[in-house]
Amino acid sequence: MRNLIYAIARDNRNFVFLFVFFFIASHLNSATVGLASWYGEAFHGKITANGEKFDMMALTAAHKELPFNTAVRVTNLLNNRSVVVRINDRGPFRKDRIIDLSKHAAEKLDFLGIGVAPVKIEVIESTNEKRPSVSKSSDFKKEFNTPEIKEESKTKQSEENVSVENKSSNLLADYLIPADKETDFYIQVGSYRKKDYADRAYRILKKAGLFVVVNSHGPFYTVFIPTNADDIQKNIELIKSAGYKDTLIRKTKVPGESLIMD
Repeated sequence: MRNLIYAIARDNRNFVFLFVFFFIASHLNSATVGLASWYGEAFHGKITANGEKFDMMALTAAHKELPFNTAVRVTNLLNNRSVVVRINDRGPFRKDRIIDLSKHAAEKLDFLGIGVAPVKIEVIESTNEKRPSVSKSSDFKKEFNTPEIKEESKTKQSEENVSVENKSSNLLADYLIPADKETDFYIQVGSYRKKDYADRAYRILKKAGLFVVVNSHGPFYTVFIPTNADDIQKNIELIKSAGYKDTLIRKTKVPGESLIMD
């Protein structure tokens, strides 16, 4: 055993190979659940963390720790669509995200429009192809294709669409989420400057059979639903049936104090 250790120490390449091998082996057949985002045009042609040129139409992804060239299967929990991607970059750099997919991969999983989606990641294999490394400082400050919080409405649309925070909404139905299940995600419907608009959204959504939560945070009143992963799609369909088309799934709770609307 001691001779084996000495032999490995003499050959750094063997040491690195064994380290990567055991790292991958420990992740094979294991699954991770969390939020995925995507990046595209803004980074197309730029250098990734492993030295490649980023191709938004290739099936690749950024991950925080998996070795480069690891193949993973990513499954969208909203529609059960899957795609196999190769890790060639580092990221995402937000605590509530676990993987950042290329535009083409996000397209195959059908979440380009909403920007993020709850996914399951499964490591299936790793290639040992070596790629040049680059400085951590290059192209690491990424802006994701998810809408940011808007304080003003873009146009004079319907009252329900005034100033939508992250184009999302957070709604929840009592009968959809059993009391013994934990809340994994939050579906945000809208964020309004006027309490009357939030109150109107609350009553419309409640009438649709949803248990609605409204939070007061600074000048905004945010309407949302806590939900678990199994019921996300069901809740989104109920939200759409009430007339709210733009939703965003959040991993963290919307800040603020919950209001009693009745």
